[in-house]
Amino acid sequence: AETRPSRTQSRATRSSGIAYAAAMTDASPDDIERQLSERFASRRSPFLDLLGVTFVFEDGQPVTRCTVSNDLLRGFNIAHGGVLCTLLDTSLGAVAYAAAMPRLANESKRTGERRELVTLQLETHFIRPAWNGERLAGRGEVVHLGRTTIVVRGDVRTAAGEVVVSGAATFMPTTIAKTANG
Repeated sequence: AETRPSRTQSRATRSSGIAYAAAMTDASPDDIERQLSERFASRRSPFLDLLGVTFVFEDGQPVTRCTVSNDLLRGFNIAHGGVLCTLLDTSLGAVAYAAAMPRLANESKRTGERRELVTLQLETHFIRPAWNGERLAGRGEVVHLGRTTIVVRGDVRTAAGEVVVSGAATFMPTTIAKTANG
């Protein structure tokens, strides 16, 4: 049976996707980070590759990175809003996946079907433009980890720490049909 960390557990531990996943399994946070690194590397998205999005880990949390390049600009020499939304969604999704990883693995093992997360809702607040050449990093924290949904909030910041876009997203575990491409 699945157990959960107690309600009295520190907010930092509850909001940390990797710490939560480690608490739900016998794995250490380093093991969870390694598993996530392998997962993110093995399931690369051509779209994220096109945008130049990369995944790293800092302080036990997944962080997405992207440098605004000429290919990502709209008029006025600023990043297109869709790029910023994608980076925010991907950042929040990485944190949600970290927290849900033990449950998704157990469900996949039990059913024999691949379980993944999909975004149900993405709330986005554009704070300031991201200029050509700026390095961006997206981070998030789990707000709610329920049986059917996961809510994560976070932001995308410049290397100087300025918030470019912030928001929250709701994710839902779902079965991914097997296709000819995997």
